[in-house]
Amino acid sequence: MYSAMADVAEEYQDKELMEACVALWENITQKRMYITGGIGSSGFLERFTTDYDLPNDSNYSETCASIGMALFSLRMANITRNSRYAELMEQELYNNILAGIAQDGKSFFYVNPLEIKPRQCMSHTSRAHVKARRQKWFGVACCPPNIARTLASLGQYIYGVDGADIYTHLYIGNQTYIPVNNDVVKITMDSMFPWEGNIKVKVQGVKEKVRLHFRIPSYAENFRLYCDGKEQELTVSKGYACVEICRDSELSIQFDMPVEFLHADPRVSADVGKVAIKRGPIVYCLEEVDNGAELQCIYLSGKAAQKKKSTYFSECLELELQGRRLIPRNGELYSSAGLTYEDAVVRAIPYAYWNNRGEGEMLVWIHEMIGN
Repeated sequence: MYSAMADVAEEYQDKELMEACVALWENITQKRMYITGGIGSSGFLERFTTDYDLPNDSNYSETCASIGMALFSLRMANITRNSRYAELMEQELYNNILAGIAQDGKSFFYVNPLEIKPRQCMSHTSRAHVKARRQKWFGVACCPPNIARTLASLGQYIYGVDGADIYTHLYIGNQTYIPVNNDVVKITMDSMFPWEGNIKVKVQGVKEKVRLHFRIPSYAENFRLYCDGKEQELTVSKGYACVEICRDSELSIQFDMPVEFLHADPRVSADVGKVAIKRGPIVYCLEEVDNGAELQCIYLSGKAAQKKKSTYFSECLELELQGRRLIPRNGELYSSAGLTYEDAVVRAIPYAYWNNRGEGEMLVWIHEMIGN
């Protein structure tokens, strides 16, 4: 519905309707969205509740809802030419949406929690809708075909076109032909994104002036743009760096993507005292297979992270961090005795890849060690 509202607002230049679209998008993304791009905090009626109510182990965050949000953001990006909408679209695609399908493409998540203990996913409880493993099919089977059509139509998310202006929203490797005024230009993008911030773009068939706009991600550091080997002085508008070409050209975009440790607004009660790990558009999580059971006992004790090539997932970067583990007591459920910790090596993988190595616990928001 929001996508249709944006389309109608643009078609009829309806300012009031567009203001409503902006207000809806702002409220969702700033007060009701999970860091993975998931929306819908309640399993009951699959809905929003109130601002900042974002429980991690009982949320809905339906895969289809994130696809709808990506479609809405795509329209807003192409209408406003503002990079913030494209960045949210990217967040959806690389996290909540991609988590909805297994690596082998044969099973699916309808619901996408940020914290799970398989033994707690019991019928007739507040977590009855949460599954500890992807399902082969669903009685209401909207998510599997919706993921399939989204991945099949991924090309529509990469570029936006307005006359002689071409906007690059996403840095996904591709080859495409784009109509520019009365001509067609061929664009070839070579990219190892999101693991590396080094993108090469070749533009062919240029017969008159073309303006190329490349999104500068908010997480990018030291963003550089080169045209035919010469570094360009950045001309930036609404988060896009612009370069003008009049002939076939080869361009290069380079930027660094440091590991970020993010905190939620303290009004999100479920995440107070916790930290989430993100690199580029990728949100990371902990899995039991790497870190053992009782993931809630892990505390991160520092801000450094070592990047490692994955043993399990092709071309993926895993992270290794220093942490501490709270040692559970044997005996009394409640006690005045102090807490005991031990040092631990913590391993994190991209959230979208969890549950591809068997059933187990998973955690996105991790306790942060404060002081000693």
